[in-house]
Amino acid sequence: MAEDIKEKIINFLKNTNKTYNVKELAVSIGVSYPTVLKWVEVLKAENKVDVQDYGNVKLVSLKNKNSEEEKVENLE
Repeated sequence: MAEDIKEKIINFLKNTNKTYNVKELAVSIGVSYPTVLKWVEVLKAENKVDVQDYGNVKLVSLKNKNSEEEKVENLE
């Protein structure tokens, strides 16, 4: 059940390919704000989403695979 919410967030972000704040994300997938906030933090820790934190507003977008590859190349 809990992993389903994580998958809903990932699938929603993949299909829209936009940046959303946590409240918009919660309304769009039909899950409570605190639950979405928790799973966004989990996804951030797993390095699957980017979160821009502006205090009480957090903007969430899907992690761009190409940017990760570029970062690794720049380190080498």
